[in-house]
Amino acid sequence: MLPANGYIEVKNIIGGGIGDDGLPVAASADYSAPIAARIQTLRHDKEGRYEDGRFIANSYHIFIPLDMNFTADEVRITLNGRCMGNFTVQNIEYLTLVNKVKITV
Repeated sequence: MLPANGYIEVKNIIGGGIGDDGLPVAASADYSAPIAARIQTLRHDKEGRYEDGRFIANSYHIFIPLDMNFTADEVRITLNGRCMGNFTVQNIEYLTLVNKVKITV
């Protein structure tokens, strides 16, 4: 396995719900400590267009050690020292043969 070239931070939702007065209480987001990871770019497409402009479509495979109990809906990716943004987790695979967790975003 190649060495880590970036890291991910898991988004945790804190609080929220219904307050004592019966009114909704907004949830807040916090990020975990950085987790070293091997990140592969699957797609970095700058050709996306919509009526008022353009967008960039990215997707990545992220590999982290298998001993981590990974459960997350959203992660922040930093690749080669550059923050790539926040991404929704699409798939999680446990690769026991190579002791890695493969996360697709």
